Amino acid sequence: MRKKNSFTLKKSYIIICAIILLALFYILGGRGFIIDSLSAILGPMLSRISYLPTRDDILEKENVKLRQENAILSERVIAQEALLKDKNIDIKFPGPKLLTRILWFNLLPSKRVAHINRGSSQGVYSDMVALDPGGSFLGKVINVFNDSADILLLGDKSLRISVRIGDTIGALEATSDNKLMVNLVGSDSNIEVGMPVYTAGQGDALPQGIAIGRVSEVSPSGVEPFLTIKVNAFSDARAQEYIFLIP
Repeated sequence: MRKKNSFTLKKSYIIICAIILLALFYILGGRGFIIDSLSAILGPMLSRISYLPTRDDILEKENVKLRQENAILSERVIAQEALLKDKNIDIKFPGPKLLTRILWFNLLPSKRVAHINRGSSQGVYSDMVALDPGGSFLGKVINVFNDSADILLLGDKSLRISVRIGDTIGALEATSDNKLMVNLVGSDSNIEVGMPVYTAGQGDALPQGIAIGRVSEVSPSGVEPFLTIKVNAFSDARAQEYIFLIP
């Protein structure tokens, strides 16, 4: 019985001493120490949380980025239009038009295909025409996915379109080394170096009158009665980041 009372008494002493120590700790500044310790631990965490970007911050950054890209694109449009006007090229740029961004190009040298960031969800469909910012022909849409699409570019052997040079109609296609040639033009046609080449819109689902390039060489084809006509394109899609699509 004495042992039990002794144990209870010791336990009471320990509790009383602990209470006294805590009271002294609090009175002598222990509260400040606890608060300072918690602040040191939780402060950086709360600070990081307070600096997390809000939805408005993210949207504002996106808007700034879009404004910068739009300014760059506007400068390119002006430069391309000025270049074509200097070359006496009649610019055909019918609307409406859809701005797209080229994500990547096919890595095969013989295949000229660009993959863009717009698809059926944004109104893209097969045979839409791809133009550079100045309105020059680049190619046409061939494969359409939900949020992306493929464009078959000038220089690909499988792209064959009707073209007009002056009053003459011919067929533009690429050689094995991706050079542009106009075939099926009679040797009696009045074709000269420097003449502009436009889409003719005959049997290829393309609108007519879009600038493609300029005649760089004219010679007999060796297969009478046709000419061999080489063409330099006004624009190279591989030098573009943003392009337009039109119906």
